[in-house]
Amino acid sequence: MISPDIQHWIFDLDGTLTKPVHDFTEIRGMLGLDLDSELGILEQLYELPRAARAPLFARLDAFELELAQTAEPSDGAHALLESLRSRGIRLGIVTRNNDINVDATLKAAGLDGFFDRDQVVTRETGPTPKPDPDGILHLVGRWSIEAERAVMIGNHLIDVEAGRGAGTITVLLDQNGVFEWGRPADFHIESLAELL
Repeated sequence: MISPDIQHWIFDLDGTLTKPVHDFTEIRGMLGLDLDSELGILEQLYELPRAARAPLFARLDAFELELAQTAEPSDGAHALLESLRSRGIRLGIVTRNNDINVDATLKAAGLDGFFDRDQVVTRETGPTPKPDPDGILHLVGRWSIEAERAVMIGNHLIDVEAGRGAGTITVLLDQNGVFEWGRPADFHIESLAELL
């Protein structure tokens, strides 16, 4: 699997470290966005004038905060993070969520003790969100390492695209074992426990 020489592990948050609960079609409908657009929710919002997007972001943030407060850890998340931390591996998160919801998610899922706040890149603290690789490059730059010395683990194609764009090793998690985007990542898992 992943070489023990890889000492920097980056995770997506929602649906990766936590059990998936976001229904993106529901969120698009709630925000009045185009359900058939190939653009993601954030990308559709960023296309709107600032005045029009602000109340929609506030609505999105409030909805996601409700989900965050009931977040549950993915199977194997705690054991994996504990194992990695005990080996001195640096841990980070790159997420499209916002700061407040990340903190609430990690706390609710009991994972808040594993990540230093400055090792978490959100849509508010980082550059362009995934699938752009900038958030990952921002984090590996903070670590002063080459991207190929890190691994990006996520549950969506955008996580793999961001990791590939940055030059990291990539792991695609699909808890249903369907892998609807095929197998574009270096490794494919159905549970974080497999990474142990």
